[in-house]
Amino acid sequence: MIVYKGTNIDIPVVHKKDPIGMSGAIVKKMMADYLGRGHILYTDNWYTSPALCQFLHDNKTGSCGTVRANRKFMPKFNGSKTRVENPSSSDTPDSEEEARPHHERSRKRRKTELFFQSEKSQRHQLEAGELLSLASHSSVLVAGDLNAHHPMLQSPSPTNETGRHLAVLLEDIPHVRLLNTGEATHTRGGRLDLTLVSSDLAADAIWEVHPTLTSDHFATLTSLPVAPPVPPRPPPRWNIRRADWSRFQASLDEWWADYQPPDDLHQQERDLTAAIQTAATTAIPMCAPSRLHRSDWWYYNDEVREHNHRVNLHRKLYKKRPNPNNLRLLQEVVARAWQVSLRAKEDKWLEWCATFSQHTSLGQMWRSVRTASGAAPPRPAAHPHPQQEAERLATIFTSRGSSNQLPLHTRCTQQQLQPHRDEAVREAMEVADMTDRPFSLQELQQAKRRGCDTATGADGVPYSMLAHAGPAGDAALLATLNLPASKSQCITEEMRQHALMAIAQVTEPDSAVYYTDGSVDPDNGRTGAAAITRGTELCERTSNHCSTLQTELVAIQLALEHAHH
Repeated sequence: MIVYKGTNIDIPVVHKKDPIGMSGAIVKKMMADYLGRGHILYTDNWYTSPALCQFLHDNKTGSCGTVRANRKFMPKFNGSKTRVENPSSSDTPDSEEEARPHHERSRKRRKTELFFQSEKSQRHQLEAGELLSLASHSSVLVAGDLNAHHPMLQSPSPTNETGRHLAVLLEDIPHVRLLNTGEATHTRGGRLDLTLVSSDLAADAIWEVHPTLTSDHFATLTSLPVAPPVPPRPPPRWNIRRADWSRFQASLDEWWADYQPPDDLHQQERDLTAAIQTAATTAIPMCAPSRLHRSDWWYYNDEVREHNHRVNLHRKLYKKRPNPNNLRLLQEVVARAWQVSLRAKEDKWLEWCATFSQHTSLGQMWRSVRTASGAAPPRPAAHPHPQQEAERLATIFTSRGSSNQLPLHTRCTQQQLQPHRDEAVREAMEVADMTDRPFSLQELQQAKRRGCDTATGADGVPYSMLAHAGPAGDAALLATLNLPASKSQCITEEMRQHALMAIAQVTEPDSAVYYTDGSVDPDNGRTGAAAITRGTELCERTSNHCSTLQTELVAIQLALEHAHH
């Protein structure tokens, strides 16, 4: 509180060009600790001004009150002096206007006043008819001081225009129900606060007036039935025990007979996965997931899991050695686990309820209710701007891991050793190693030893399907495993093995098979062509910066000349 004691009171000095004025400076001083919290400030016409309302709006604070028509920056109104009525006012004795004597009301109307209101946000406002019409296809709840009077709305006051309009809407929209029981919601006996809900929520809804929470209006409580959240059912799984493996292998054999493996490793892997899934669809029935769910799934966490594990251990201990000491330990562990579960339940519900506030939009509230009723909520992104955040982290990591952070003599030593390191790496790439050879069928058979199926990945393919894939499945797996990711990443020996493996797949009898290839080194522009047949390798160095098509044509020419001779 600031007591006025003359011009020397503790109010900041206002500049002459500041449109907020002395009255606005008083508001800024009084509201300094309450700005930015979403409050609404009610002022009379001495304080209210467009400049003050703009200041409060910029600081996330609403403003409402009367304003003088000659205030600076006020809009000009044509015609006679007009008073814009407060939308919440009424012509009934329930309103504060009608509670005054008649001569005071007449004197107030002769004054030139305008109702001025500043909202915190410029959100799209729906008309009453549009809002209530949503009840035909979605859940709707409308509650507040509607200030509507009509016999249909259980109001004892004379009918006003708002009440007539709302009564017509309720007659035209049969999907909306009024929850009020006729109990007064105003201290003077009025029924100004109404609660309207859609018919799907009105069946078990409970409406009541709070016995103690009140101002000039009584607080109303509306309880809506909400079903407990139901977890989504897991996807169906393959019933491996009832699989027809002969039919499964026949489907893979038919696919592999007409399949031409591409050069892209990832595409070949996707094709093989799709073929296995198609064969499984035709030969393996699906088992429906269980409809039973753990009752504690919605609050289950690591702490609850740990205490449940302790309970199971003590139960086994008491079963083996039933004595009073083990029984006491079991009872203590069970009691502790119950307390942990109860605390986890409370924390989870409080966490869910804390998502609602006075700033929560109606759409967000209904999305949360649908989530609690079992609908899967949209999964939020890990970061509001993931691409920018990834680039920022990459930039920080690059700067911290850069060689520029090293001392000067260390950087000079690295530059001197760099050519020798590059040469050593190139020599090592040219040397063949025992692990450079492709996978053999024997190695694949050893890796596919029959075992228990574990949890499958995203493709849903267990080990059992790979173990019963048959000769066609083994050939497809070997082709995928032995296919290099890129020719530029392959050493010479690996390229040779890949060519010989491609020749071996040709089953035409008494025919000469050639494997041709033309390559371009993107780093230095060197090009070359090669053709390989059984026991013979033909290579030719082509001009630098030739295209890949030109080198491929040279390789084909080498093969044709060798076959002709």
